[in-house]
Amino acid sequence: MKHTSQEPLLGNGITFLIILVFAYASVLFEKQWAVVNINLIGGAALLCYVLFGLRMIPGVLIAITVSILIFKQQTNILVVESAMSIFTCTFAPSLSLFIMSSFKKIHISTITSLTFKQILFLTAIQALFCSIFKLFTGVVLIEKVAVPDIADYFYTLFTLDLIGTLVIVYCVIKIITYFKRANSFLV
Repeated sequence: MKHTSQEPLLGNGITFLIILVFAYASVLFEKQWAVVNINLIGGAALLCYVLFGLRMIPGVLIAITVSILIFKQQTNILVVESAMSIFTCTFAPSLSLFIMSSFKKIHISTITSLTFKQILFLTAIQALFCSIFKLFTGVVLIEKVAVPDIADYFYTLFTLDLIGTLVIVYCVIKIITYFKRANSFLV
């Protein structure tokens, strides 16, 4: 396949749309269930990295920033919570993908080669990094969490990040592989 100069632009455009859709879904979940603060942006970023590679970091960074401006309606993007959210959702998924690929536990040559076990490990590492960064933000920077509640707060963050990311990444990859197989039968 010949690479054109439009492929990175197309990948960044699709990345932008994926992250905006899942950011909007996060806002809908937050409005529906005020107790559950599901942040699907990290899972959407991991999905984009799996689909297009780590070269999508600038697109993910811009998409997360725009989604915070639109959906969280925060005009000052340099607020500590917004800046840490952008940092966490951009770099935790890329760090987990980098670690998994450097230990040769995952190799994304084709999407159809990914197993559930690989996706589970990848999402668990991503959820761990996201939860640690969010815990650091909640405890140290904005002092939202009291010291006795740290374990419960971390457990809640980890569980929600793991389940949300696993559902997003696994379901979308399975849908893509289904359509790829169906297309190969038709051709």
